[in-house]
Amino acid sequence: MKIEIVYFSGTGNTWWVVDKLKSALEKRGHEVKMIAYESKERNTVPTKDAELFGIAFPTHAHGAPINMESYANGINAKKGLRFFVLTTYWLHTGPTAMNYANILKRRGMEPVLAAGVKMPLNIYLPLFPFDKWTPTKPKNIPKIKERALKRIEIIANALHKGTKILEKGNSLANFLLGNKLEPIFFRRSVITQVNKNKLLKVSSSCIGCGECVNLCPVQNIKMTDEGIQFDGKCILCARCWTFCPKNAIVLGNIPLTPDKCYTGVDESYRKKMKRLTAELTEQVEEGK
Repeated sequence: MKIEIVYFSGTGNTWWVVDKLKSALEKRGHEVKMIAYESKERNTVPTKDAELFGIAFPTHAHGAPINMESYANGINAKKGLRFFVLTTYWLHTGPTAMNYANILKRRGMEPVLAAGVKMPLNIYLPLFPFDKWTPTKPKNIPKIKERALKRIEIIANALHKGTKILEKGNSLANFLLGNKLEPIFFRRSVITQVNKNKLLKVSSSCIGCGECVNLCPVQNIKMTDEGIQFDGKCILCARCWTFCPKNAIVLGNIPLTPDKCYTGVDESYRKKMKRLTAELTEQVEEGK
């Protein structure tokens, strides 16, 4: 079976899950292609040869990242194409995957799986006095990855056998959080607060390397004559401050120092992102 998966990963958790799922499916005899959201190739899939289409992304407060919501509305797929939605999350994912699957279902596609994989916490948002959580410590990551691998095997087996898994998050708490309160709170309050009040800045530690500019998935960061500038469309994927070599990103008045930054589930993701951004830069140059 030919499988195409478009994934978005801010700091590497979703990329790692999709990469492991790809390996598990290939062991079962399937042909699998991963396509990063940042690549312009995402606009060419699913191809006419695809037999199964997948979309994967991190849960952002019981919802899809804003950029992935927009992507769902632009997918051009043949009627009846089977698809799956895979989310990554730290605390709970609720109905995130199923809500996203319903968008594609309304476009005539057939959902076969909507599920989540628990991963390490990768973000610190020091915007409220009650938010004391910091990213998962490196010593605790291996055990979480071990459990995630077991979950990925279950998902791979279901996709291989054609067994449907549609996790709806039917509890009242999940309904209220997943459909009403948390997405509104996160998007209309936190993200708006960050962008409208220009809470993202860089400290004097910034060396102007431009890595954050290249890595931003929504082109929110610009290099200007005055230095790094944020353009007011951050989606809080945490990639810029996770990978800043000098930990120079400041959110609010709090520097995002190493103790507040995710070490990552796999160091190879940083290398992967550098290769991808280099390819995208070449594509932009060729298109001028």
